[in-house]
Amino acid sequence: MAPPRIFDPTAFKAQGALITTRALFKGFPRPPTDLSDAPRLVFLRWQVNPRIGMPVEPFKVWRRQAIPVEETAIEPERLTLPPLGQIHVMPEPMVSLSLDLRAGSSGAAGNVVFFADGIGFENILAILPYNLGANGATVMRFQAAYVTAVLILGTGSVQGFAGLPQSAADKIGGWELVETVGLPVDEGGWSDLADQNHGVKQGLVGAEVPAPDAAAQRYARGINPFGWHQTFPTGEIAPAWTLPSPKDLIADADTQLLPMLHEAMRLPPADQAGFTRDFQINPPENPSGQQMSGDPGRATIAPLTLLQMTVSTDPLQAVTLGFGTGYLYEDIPGITLGAMSFFDDKGVSDWDFMVTGLWRGEGMRAGREVEFAALIPRPRLVLPPPAPADLALDFLGHHQPAAPDGPWSAATRLSWERLPLDNLSRVASFAAGRADLAQPGQPAHPLMERRATAPGHLPIGDARNPQDPEPTRQSASDSFYPIPNDPGSVSARYGIATQNIFGIWSPWVVTAFDSSQPDPDAVQIVDANLVPTDPGPPATVCPGELRVEIVLDWRARRPASVAFRGRLFASATRHDDPPAGMPGAVQTDLAGATRIVTISFAGDVPSVAGGSILALNSQGDATVAPGPAQGSSRRYRLIVPGFSLDYAATPHIGLALSARLQERLAPMRTGAWSPPKLAYASDPRARLTNIMPIVPLTSLPDAGGQGHARLSWAALPGAAGYVVYTSNEFTLLDRTGQPRAAPDATLSQRLVAMQAAFDADPDRNAFTRVNDTLLTATSLDVAIPRGSQAIHAWIVLPVSAGGTEAPWPMTSSAMIVYAAPKVAEPAPPRIEVRRIEQGAGFAARIRVETRADAGARPRHLKLYRTRVADAARALDSMGLPVAEISASGGGWSTTPPAPAADGWIDVATGTDAPGGSWKHVWYRAVALADGLPQRGVLGGRSLASPAVPVVIPPAGPPPLSALALSWPGGGPGDVLASFATDAPVAETPLGAHILEVEALEQGLPAPVIRRRIALAEIAAAAPAAPDSGLWRSAPGQYSLLLRRADVTHSASLTIRLIDPLGRASERVAAIGPGVLLPPPQMSEIDSFSIAGRGKVFTFTLANTRDDMINGQPWRLRIELAPATIVPPTRFPRRGVPGGLPGRGIPLPGGGLTIRGRTQFTLSDGKWIYDAALASIPVTAPDETFAAARQRVGDSLRISIMAKSALRAVSATITGPDGASDSKRVRG
Repeated sequence: MAPPRIFDPTAFKAQGALITTRALFKGFPRPPTDLSDAPRLVFLRWQVNPRIGMPVEPFKVWRRQAIPVEETAIEPERLTLPPLGQIHVMPEPMVSLSLDLRAGSSGAAGNVVFFADGIGFENILAILPYNLGANGATVMRFQAAYVTAVLILGTGSVQGFAGLPQSAADKIGGWELVETVGLPVDEGGWSDLADQNHGVKQGLVGAEVPAPDAAAQRYARGINPFGWHQTFPTGEIAPAWTLPSPKDLIADADTQLLPMLHEAMRLPPADQAGFTRDFQINPPENPSGQQMSGDPGRATIAPLTLLQMTVSTDPLQAVTLGFGTGYLYEDIPGITLGAMSFFDDKGVSDWDFMVTGLWRGEGMRAGREVEFAALIPRPRLVLPPPAPADLALDFLGHHQPAAPDGPWSAATRLSWERLPLDNLSRVASFAAGRADLAQPGQPAHPLMERRATAPGHLPIGDARNPQDPEPTRQSASDSFYPIPNDPGSVSARYGIATQNIFGIWSPWVVTAFDSSQPDPDAVQIVDANLVPTDPGPPATVCPGELRVEIVLDWRARRPASVAFRGRLFASATRHDDPPAGMPGAVQTDLAGATRIVTISFAGDVPSVAGGSILALNSQGDATVAPGPAQGSSRRYRLIVPGFSLDYAATPHIGLALSARLQERLAPMRTGAWSPPKLAYASDPRARLTNIMPIVPLTSLPDAGGQGHARLSWAALPGAAGYVVYTSNEFTLLDRTGQPRAAPDATLSQRLVAMQAAFDADPDRNAFTRVNDTLLTATSLDVAIPRGSQAIHAWIVLPVSAGGTEAPWPMTSSAMIVYAAPKVAEPAPPRIEVRRIEQGAGFAARIRVETRADAGARPRHLKLYRTRVADAARALDSMGLPVAEISASGGGWSTTPPAPAADGWIDVATGTDAPGGSWKHVWYRAVALADGLPQRGVLGGRSLASPAVPVVIPPAGPPPLSALALSWPGGGPGDVLASFATDAPVAETPLGAHILEVEALEQGLPAPVIRRRIALAEIAAAAPAAPDSGLWRSAPGQYSLLLRRADVTHSASLTIRLIDPLGRASERVAAIGPGVLLPPPQMSEIDSFSIAGRGKVFTFTLANTRDDMINGQPWRLRIELAPATIVPPTRFPRRGVPGGLPGRGIPLPGGGLTIRGRTQFTLSDGKWIYDAALASIPVTAPDETFAAARQRVGDSLRISIMAKSALRAVSATITGPDGASDSKRVRG
């Protein structure tokens, strides 16, 4: 009894194509034969789902004459898809389908699209055209492994369907065995597989040969031996195509795949897919073979999955390994029987084909032994795979050379769009090549792996990765494109071509690429120090040397030399920035002298003229021999003497140092200068300090004119108390006959003279005792008499318990001295202020005069400003000064421009530009004198000048906003004009702001409104009906209500604001006939999902109302675009409990259900809802698509509930006057 035959494309599927000379040679510049669309060959391919394992014997290929099978009438489900046409969903998958197409009186034309497993681009099986005359009719027949839906495009109509379901495919008879096809293995070597017969003789019926020989025979007739197109479309030669022999391909499979498959097939078929082998994966290597750090990884390989991936992506191996074959095409002469004709379609095979396999073992769905069959009804002319679309190139980066002075290399990534044409013309794999434009006439470099042992290259499988961030794009990479050092750049064209499982290639698609090798590495200056040496007094120029540490990277290029340049600069601190610009060499002194500093390399050994250099280890803490001992990043210490650093005028000297490298390899490129490295050398000189005696100052004079000081001394053990004596500078000098100090002498100089007088004659009689009774404390407050100019001195003597004073001191060190300070106070200055024009506005012109003849000499001026009159009454309440003037500059001119050390400011003039305002600005000035600390004189401030006011108006005409026109409600002809100004309402010091208003209405002889009024006189309330009028609606906000006599009349408004200077701003508005409505506004459309319920889209409307204006409402139109062109339909397979999901195989999931009644109406493929706002319900109905509204204040919130996926949502709100706003968002 024959085993049951099962047709299940999810487990075992096959495909075929008619091959023409045009398909084989279209890409050849000189094809070996004429191109023709007549079939010459028929290629067959098949694949097995790993879940059912491998058959127990070779496959069998059958054929039958493609005579129509017996069909029965069927009633598909009909769906209308305007404007495209009608979709007819079959009740179950069909292998043969006939359509009765009819035309009306005008004829009919269009296309019929056949689908499998859903409706979409990836589900298209074929597109067949039709063209019928008036009242014409035809029967269109189509056969496939299975058909699940038909789309009728155009004006034709279908009167009926007939077909043969896949479930009845075993009833098709007339099959004849053509060939046995199996694995190319030795029968003896595979005889250990129980109940299996692999390696038996195979081949065409009656001419069977050993399995490897049979593989070679079908290889000769079942593949495209000519490969991809020979040239790029831009003329470059494509990568060389090398056709491996079947023996070579079998040897490739014998290395790993077939031995692993042999082991897997020892298991029952249902367990074979779970058989795996682990392989060690070493860390990645760069193009030079250097392996990345890290532990080896592990790869788990399933032999059955690897086998199916191989035969589904490599047409050559598909035939060799027993999953494909081919035959010379046999054309059957056409037959005509009445109205029916057979074998007359040259685009369709005259033969049906079928491939069967026998499975045996536990777990088979129909018992221990079952035969799976795959139909290939009437193969059609082969379609080339789609060429790569939207080819893009991304530059990934450069790889450094594998060895020093080797070529750099570039890495790139190519990507293009995947076209989901799985059933119509599926891409199996692709080829990539790179044509170097510097080598014309040479074949492009292939960017594919070489076969394991066979010649040629492996095509790259068109695999998909669920984790791919760009699932809709395919990609390929070129990780190593060498860039020669001379000329240092490359130009290339990359090409990508795709092939289908029959080995038919698309044209090449190319993109250009240009790249250059990176610039030479920058020199890393890791440390730089400028070290000066003190030459001893009195020299100011110090010799110095430069100590620099650099790091050079030797991995990519060996250096020939390193040049330095540097700029010396005087620096007030060790953080000052250097001046701009760099000399051509290293500057050695501040005057600009330079010297050339260059490191030269002889092999690994560096040298520098006029200096020394050491090779260091990588840490820089030890010297090593130059070369490999330093590693790949080599560190050097350079010492350069010969610097002359002059510190006569600066405490620090900085050096900005840069370096650049020159490569040893021709053409000896020079790199860029490194960023400046800053080094600072501080003055190293040390000198003895000349200490000047200091005279402390008392407090400023009190109300009585006396200056106060506090004397303090250390307690003396055994002292019963202390007596204090006092004298002064003039007394001591007069007693000794010494002259008094000159007027310009400093306090220190006077103290020295005073101490010398005491030391020459320490006469006690020159001092007067201060206290009558003993002081027991160790401090005493003393006062200097009013107006005293002398330095005063005090001597403290301890007194014993017996009343004996200590001996009188003989040196001046016993004196405690103080002097009363003096304050240099200039006379109050005079100030003049006037308004001037400046640019587009105004400013204050200020003149300040000092009086040096009355008081101290004024060296500085401070200018104060305030807008508050009360604050101007006192200088200290006017805030910080707005200007501080010491010399000409900063917009101020002084006389003299730069006062000498003993000079003063006589006159200062300048401009101050405060912000414009209609209030007074008050100015005051003070003069300041410099202090003379060495003479005991403190700098003082004069009394303030009188406060002077001035008005600095705002720049430009008075501010007046645009007129905002709106409908205020009420009468339809009413117009509300709103405007704003921050012009002061009250009268300003220069006068009042005036508003002129004029409103004209069409057809009226006189203006509706004409007024000239000060802002302070405008009313605060709107006019009562029926009057028009003006009022102040809020501070700074004004409104003008125009009540038109007729809503159909046009009108105009003119608002003019005039400031006290006569400057004016004017706004004019033209009002058209009709109601004045603000345009409706719509927010962006937001969305969120509710688990198990669908998605909600929301947006907000503004400037809308629920009522009507002149009988017209506000209307909302919502358009919903479904995610698919029709509801996605899943088709159950009878007798098949389930399959492995994959490309071309239906995935689990529910379909879309549209309720019979809904707010939305289907039109032109979109769901439409168009309604007045007032008619939108507050609560959304329970429907597939529903809309609801909720008014919040002046806004209206719209919600759209969608229980099915949408591609896009768009909405438009339209007002009664036709104004509208629209928004759109992706679903």
